[in-house]
Amino acid sequence: MSLEQILYVSQVIGSLAVIGSLVFVGVQLRQNTRAVRASTSQAHSTMYHEIVASVIESGEVANIWRRGLAQPDSLGPDELVRFIAFASSFFRFYEASYVRERRQRRNRSHPRHATAWCL
Repeated sequence: MSLEQILYVSQVIGSLAVIGSLVFVGVQLRQNTRAVRASTSQAHSTMYHEIVASVIESGEVANIWRRGLAQPDSLGPDELVRFIAFASSFFRFYEASYVRERRQRRNRSHPRHATAWCL
């Protein structure tokens, strides 16, 4: 085998190695995307549980929430602050849900444009 043939064989082997490594990176990227989506979903569920748990575990918070929804004027200054803070938490949760659903819908309608950072 001549030196020129060895050069060509080594170039082919190098090209195959590059293609193999690109396939590996693609598979790893897909697995990472799935893991990030699962983690995001879990964090979202945990956030909802934490918000609702404060109403379930504290009768005082449940009372403030119920009265604040029915008659916000009946709340004292400190209760009003707690009600607004709690309502803000709920609104932020639902806003995050909306944004997440919009991104998922966009990714489903344009699958070739979906990337790991567009969760």
